[in-house]
Amino acid sequence: MSNDIQKADQIAFHFYTKLFYTVNHARATDDAASTRVDKWFNLETPDSDLFSKDSREPYRSISLAPPPGPPPLEIQVLLCVPELGNNQVLVHTSSFEGGQGSSRLRIEPTPRYVLLETWTLEMDTQQVRGRHGGAGEEPADVALPIIYKHGIVLFRSVFSLLRVLPAWKAYKRLKRRIGRNGLAIRVRVRGVGESELEMDRDVLGFDTPPSPTHHPLPTSTHTFPPVAHLLGTFTLSTTYLTAPHFQLDELESLLSSKFISLDLNSDLEGFIPTLDKNRARDLVSGSSLGGGSGVSGVGGGMGRSPPRAIARIISGGSTIVVLAYEHALNAIGGGYQAAQRSLR
Repeated sequence: MSNDIQKADQIAFHFYTKLFYTVNHARATDDAASTRVDKWFNLETPDSDLFSKDSREPYRSISLAPPPGPPPLEIQVLLCVPELGNNQVLVHTSSFEGGQGSSRLRIEPTPRYVLLETWTLEMDTQQVRGRHGGAGEEPADVALPIIYKHGIVLFRSVFSLLRVLPAWKAYKRLKRRIGRNGLAIRVRVRGVGESELEMDRDVLGFDTPPSPTHHPLPTSTHTFPPVAHLLGTFTLSTTYLTAPHFQLDELESLLSSKFISLDLNSDLEGFIPTLDKNRARDLVSGSSLGGGSGVSGVGGGMGRSPPRAIARIISGGSTIVVLAYEHALNAIGGGYQAAQRSLR
């Protein structure tokens, strides 16, 4: 039985390491790939020293972990923001419904990191401890080969999901631009040390608004089916931004777009289309003529010159008003008046 426990500890340990290797391989944009390959659960992934020895230690012997069991493993996928120039800002872009354009939101204050995804692996050992007189129920014995096969299914699912979640497109885009002093993605194991807690203060988390006037960015969560183990039950879940669209922009460009938007909104306030305005005016004129002849009614409506056609051109945030066809329209108005006099 002790031999089975040792093997169960080994399998459990590789659940934790394999999760980190799989996530890191599909998200980290740096080129520091290890020559070592991990082949556990029939999935080849590069080994990584980013999952340090100290971080792994709590998961090396699950059977010896004190109550309530090993701590959850939380893996964070972070967008790294470089030092910005005087004219640079970090913005989040979002598309309007129907794909008609997009909007840009400045992230302020500028964080050092933006949380894109979290992957949390937990083991519930309460049931197993019930066998030794504590609270819990006796779990069904699970053969070690069955645990391993369930691990194969789990990590194939993780491998596939990593390539359909929204952050995958961001990873592919930033991977091509690595080395240009721009945005990057890194993966870390969230710890409880002082350095880790200090780093948390530099992270724009899921519950933090991107700016003082906006709500936190939308997220979604996916939970995988639990995996039974001799020492407990594994539960894996991931929470992620549904629209992780970030980019570096020039401050002048962002301000110009805001001014144009405000200018357009002010121009449209109280705007009445020319046709609707003329029809309303003609109806009022016709009703005031009473029993006049139809010709006179038409003449009364046509004797006025049509309104000027005005084209508004938005250029560089300024509104330029161009009066077009004014002379021609006045001439046409004069023709209408001449026709009215000849009919009288």
